[in-house]
Amino acid sequence: MKSPPKKLPKIASAVWREVVAAIERVVAWPVPMVIAVSGGADSLCLCECMRLVAKTLPIQPLVAHFNHQLRGAESDADAEFVRAFAEAQELTVQIGRGDVAAHAQHERVSVE
Repeated sequence: MKSPPKKLPKIASAVWREVVAAIERVVAWPVPMVIAVSGGADSLCLCECMRLVAKTLPIQPLVAHFNHQLRGAESDADAEFVRAFAEAQELTVQIGRGDVAAHAQHERVSVE
């Protein structure tokens, strides 16, 4: 297993090792890696972890965000935040959008 980046805190190094071990068990190299990012703390943490892993493994990270359009301007702001975050980290980003409420009504299903 490769070593984590040198300046990581001890807990981050432990997380890095676990993530790398999990990836190495399931993929062949090089591999594109889609990272679903909502804009919340947990998905941003995952995104940062994958960005660091990509420095030592042949992973090509792609940040993906889907704007469900359920919260109006708030949903738009989340999408823009994710775009700006990914671009600041020099990661490729893809933003999708769709009227989930209209789809749910048409299909007679929950927005969940």
